[in-house]
Amino acid sequence: MMLILLLMLLRSSQSLLVPTSTRCSYFHSINRSPKTTTFARTSGLSSSTRPSTTIYSASADDDDDDDDDENSRVIKCDDERESRTALLLMSPHRLRLRDNLALTKAAELGPDGLAICLVWPYNDSKTSSSSSSSSSSHQLTQQLTPVKAFGYAAVHALNDALGELGQKLWIIPSQNDDHDHDHDRGALLSSIARTVRKLNPSHVVVDVDLLDRHHDYASELRNKLQTTNNNDDDDDDDDDENNTSTLIDVVEIMDDGLLIPFDKVPKALGRSRQGGRALRWSTFLSNTMKMQKENDVDFDKPIWEISSLPPPMHTMDDDVVSNNVLSTTTTSSSSMMMIPRIETFPTWAKQLLSDWGDINEEEAILRATSITITTTGDKTRTASVASSLAEKGSENTKLSPYLRWGVISPQRASKAGVRTRDLLWRDWSRVSYGLLNSLRRGDAVLEFMDRSCRRRFDSPRSELNDSNNDNNNNSSNMSEQGTTSTSEDELFNLWCVGNTGSHLVDAGMRQLWNEGWMPRRIRLLSAACLVEGLGIDWKRGRDWFERTLVDHDAAINEVMWQNAGLCGVDPFYSGIAWEAPPNGWEEEEYAEKWIGSGFSGSGGGSGEGSLAVWPSYLKTWATKVPPLQIVDGAESRREVLRAKGVYKAARTIGNAGVRVAWKGLANNNSATNNSVEEGEVMGVGFVPVHELRI
Repeated sequence: MMLILLLMLLRSSQSLLVPTSTRCSYFHSINRSPKTTTFARTSGLSSSTRPSTTIYSASADDDDDDDDDENSRVIKCDDERESRTALLLMSPHRLRLRDNLALTKAAELGPDGLAICLVWPYNDSKTSSSSSSSSSSHQLTQQLTPVKAFGYAAVHALNDALGELGQKLWIIPSQNDDHDHDHDRGALLSSIARTVRKLNPSHVVVDVDLLDRHHDYASELRNKLQTTNNNDDDDDDDDDENNTSTLIDVVEIMDDGLLIPFDKVPKALGRSRQGGRALRWSTFLSNTMKMQKENDVDFDKPIWEISSLPPPMHTMDDDVVSNNVLSTTTTSSSSMMMIPRIETFPTWAKQLLSDWGDINEEEAILRATSITITTTGDKTRTASVASSLAEKGSENTKLSPYLRWGVISPQRASKAGVRTRDLLWRDWSRVSYGLLNSLRRGDAVLEFMDRSCRRRFDSPRSELNDSNNDNNNNSSNMSEQGTTSTSEDELFNLWCVGNTGSHLVDAGMRQLWNEGWMPRRIRLLSAACLVEGLGIDWKRGRDWFERTLVDHDAAINEVMWQNAGLCGVDPFYSGIAWEAPPNGWEEEEYAEKWIGSGFSGSGGGSGEGSLAVWPSYLKTWATKVPPLQIVDGAESRREVLRAKGVYKAARTIGNAGVRVAWKGLANNNSATNNSVEEGEVMGVGFVPVHELRI
């Protein structure tokens, strides 16, 4: 009888390991019923603060069971194996210990050993072992941007913090730039699968970001592991006796990175209309605040500390590094060093990071708390200062690059005192970017508005060109492919170097080049100057900000610039007076700091911005006198756009909302009798997309 009971218990325990789904979402965004598992060993994590999560078991299949139903297979498991976990950080958006859901779960699942692996999307320092140091430095100089430099520093800071807990960060190199992450994802996942096989963990935790939720990494990794199990390479895997018989639990954790809980997003967006969701920032904001007031949404997501971590997995040795499976941030023997040391950075990058100060979790928390701290000696600094240069009611904490790289979580920032509205704008941008295919493609959300602010640069004396410019009569026509004329390039270069004649815009653009940052309100003014004032394609501004911002976030940057181009999801700030002179002592001091005393910034000026080291092709533009029509013609340009109905169309978009096809809702297009693909624009309000006109 006892033997029969033991057999029944054994069969019951095995059934819990059968994969019910390969998708695991913290926010239950799938339809299948999940199985919840609680782990007793927490590796220094307090159970009172540990967040609950749902996991799905995905395992390698036994070769002998190929004809059986997938969900009824019995998987062979080595009961004597230690509980060891490989954590795969698929996106570098959570470079922190605190409030790190995936790291927390990985520590719980692998108390006997933990390998923390970051898939790094940039290849700025990719060099072969035969490359000279001078050529490597030149390549890094050519490809490095402020946001990447900040990210590298954040990775080193995380590695240092892990070192204090006896751990380290390992890098799995991606062969693609982050713009082309889908180009060779199969090869990337194959490389990750080989890494996992060498590590031979009992669990794999796949950490994905909200914006990566379309990638299905955990599901595809499970399939890769099954494939490699059933088709072992004799030269590579035969020595590992456990490879084909060991259960590997593949768990996907999606930490949405939002302030608002992800499962509340549909309610925050509002009701559906004709098979789609109408996206409006004002609706999202008001609904979210209303839900908070009614206690239907809680911004108090849990925050927690990690006081200890499991030891590194014993297979993380030099053999793994030498085979280029992983490369470490601290070992120089690897032929592929993905994370360059700060001391190898070009001078401008080292100066930029020095000006920002510490790039770690403690500094981020300091900035968020808006307190004054006295350091050693007589140095005193303020983390945050209320500013009229920011959006009304906000503060210039300069916290944005820390949020961009996940050095601090939005819930911790909120608890520290960062304004809720500012964090919700970040949520709105990321939600919109995740829902709209056109935003992720870099295409205008509303094509009929895409060129609404563009000027004709083939006119000999277009309304904003300097009448003394002898090159005007020789300006070439603008091609359909977007090739710009000389006149457009001249105006764009003047804008880049902060030499338009608009004091606040020029101050902001010079601060951008020097510090990689500018206040949000100044960003809006600068974007309006380029698009509405100069009539230049918004894509050029977007790309310039991507190159120069230290806090560049693909979602926020795309949403902001499309809105500035009045072709985005919510062109709320149309028609703002970007040329207005500084108003109040703070704006006057700001302009004076960056463009000089008396705002004599034209022709170089005497402010800090005049000390900038510009690229060779921009140097001459930093000292030119800008055409008077740039500022003096600002109101006439607005009158032109107003007469064309551009501003009226922008207000309609903002009021009615962009309607996007939503999964699970009927979205038949009556005009074409076709269903609109999920994530594509269906129209504005109740007006179908094919009927939209200015």
